[in-house]
Amino acid sequence: MPSPLMVLRSLDNRQDVSLTRRTPRFRELAVAADAILRAAGLQVPSSRVDRTLNAHVDVVAQVLGVTPRSALVHAPDSLASTVASELTAAPDAGTGHTALHVVAG
Repeated sequence: MPSPLMVLRSLDNRQDVSLTRRTPRFRELAVAADAILRAAGLQVPSSRVDRTLNAHVDVVAQVLGVTPRSALVHAPDSLASTVASELTAAPDAGTGHTALHVVAG
């Protein structure tokens, strides 16, 4: 099973993302991840949150043999926390640095 980070790296080279914030469940999870990151005093570009969320959904879809949209329907609410945690720990694939900015509070 590919890890979400491996899928994320392949998504970095992909121009279109299969799911966007126009999809209600995707938007709900992405906005929740944004809020968790903001509450921790961090700013992450929404495109990075979206790519990471897509990577997790793609892994589950591949494992289950379903489309990403079908996998998203069953995504737990805790996926937002998982995405936020991963983004605080994972270096940006292109630079080797995290894509986070601390917000002075």
